[in-house]
Amino acid sequence: MVEKAERKKQLKAKRRAAGLCVECGAPSYPYSRCEVHRENHAYGKRKLREKYKKSGRCITCGRKLDKDIDGDNVTCSICIEDRVLRANMADIGI
Repeated sequence: MVEKAERKKQLKAKRRAAGLCVECGAPSYPYSRCEVHRENHAYGKRKLREKYKKSGRCITCGRKLDKDIDGDNVTCSICIEDRVLRANMADIGI
C-alpha cells in the first residue's frame, strides 16, 4: 500500500509534468504553481525567512548560526558553499 505522502508526491510530479499547478491542478505553465498558489507560497517563504532571521537562524535552511563560523551573515556557511557550488556548476553547464 502506498503511503499518503508518497501518493501526494506522485500526484505533484504528475501535475508538474502536465504543466498544471502542483497544489490545485489548474493550468500553470511555465510554473509549477498557479498565480494564487505562487503568491501564497512566496508569502509563506518570506514569513519563514523573517522568523529565522529574528531567531538567529540561517534564512535558507533554518540551522542555528554560529557567530564564530558564520559571522554576521544571515545565511550559514553550508548554504553559502552550496549556492557557490551550484552557481559554478551552472557556469560550466552541468
